[in-house]
This record gives sequence, C-alpha cells and structure tokens, in this order.
Amino acid sequence: MKACILIITLIGCLSVCRFFCKVMCPLGAIYGLLNKVSIYHMECNKKTCVSCGKCHNICPMDVDPVKNPNSAECIRCGKCVASCPKESLALKFICGKKG
Repeated sequence: MKACILIITLIGCLSVCRFFCKVMCPLGAIYGLLNKVSIYHMECNKKTCVSCGKCHNICPMDVDPVKNPNSAECIRCGKCVASCPKESLALKFICGKKG
C-alpha cells in the first residue's frame, strides 16, 4: 500500500506542476481556507483587463485570477501580476472594510 502511494505521488509530481501542493498538502488546505479573509489579497481591475489569458497561463496552480482573484488554490506567488501587460492585477494589503 505504501509503495503504491509513493508511486502515485512520484508520477503525479513528474506530470503535474505542484502536484503535492494541489492534491495532498494539509497545510495548503488550511491556508486555502484563510485566503478569503486574508489581509494580503489580489485585486483585478476589470476595466483595464483585456482578457488575454497570460495570467491564467503562467499560474503554477492553474488559477484564473480574473475570474477568481482570491481563490483558495492561489499561493500568492505574484507570477500573474508580473505577467499582466496592462497591470490590471495587484497584490495588496488591506486594513479594515472597504467603504
């Protein structure tokens, strides 16, 4: 049984980017639950976004930050922010509620 789990994990790690993080990591699951209430979050300015898809294509967790900027799967690596040609994405700290 242990050998089967190891083989499946190794095959997954070789074929899927960040397989362990996406499927098996218990700490990532806990952090994912806290993404919705985090003070460090992502914002997408949909007025300037041209829907080119570069942010989604570069994301190691296969998240589309335009559709769901604060997804539970997002690890806040910033690759999508750096790849945006129109600078429509931003990682920011928030303090209190928006008015």
